[in-house]
Amino acid sequence: MVMPQSGNLKIAVSGYLGSGKTTLCRELATRLGLHMIEEDLVDLTVAGEVCQRTMRDHADKKPAIIGAKEELARVYDAWSTQRSQALRNHDRVIADRWHADLLVWWLQDFKTVFGPIERATTRLFREMNTWAAQLDHIILTPFQKPFAALGEANSAGMARYPNQTDHLLFQSLLRGLVVTPANSRKIILFPPGEMTLRQRADFVERTVSGQVSRLQRVN
Repeated sequence: MVMPQSGNLKIAVSGYLGSGKTTLCRELATRLGLHMIEEDLVDLTVAGEVCQRTMRDHADKKPAIIGAKEELARVYDAWSTQRSQALRNHDRVIADRWHADLLVWWLQDFKTVFGPIERATTRLFREMNTWAAQLDHIILTPFQKPFAALGEANSAGMARYPNQTDHLLFQSLLRGLVVTPANSRKIILFPPGEMTLRQRADFVERTVSGQVSRLQRVN
């Protein structure tokens, strides 16, 4: 099946670490003629590690902890802004993660923080909903082993050893945020069971072309 490679098409792929998002994004970018937006999580990862280390090593120093949390929040905001701009810059684009993934991490990092952070939570939630309305398709990777073998490195050189508890929590929060009646026609969920990269990409192509019904892809 050859898909047309003209006209607007915006797709975002979400899922837990090591679930095969980046590999799928690259395959779909090639098949569908889409510009791919990379994860670009280095700054966020570093800020998160610094924040965790500060909370561990300076638990009795409130200003240090507040400063680390504020810096982490700043990096979150920067990633959200950059992702929005990248999605605006291309008519045909596929994003390896988007605002929904960011909001899941945010909720876990700031669930006990109040004050200005609460306003930031509302802002990030609204930004996610704004882009949910503008995306043509939202792909959620399944709660199953990725098509690559456990222990095999992904395209970023990270070994695939997903923590099943974190995986379930992430996927549950993600689906709770994204799967709504308003979004149901654009969300792509894979059928139960393990699938190869080609099978996943084929399924997405059939869905984008309208060959897979809404009831089959959202369950």
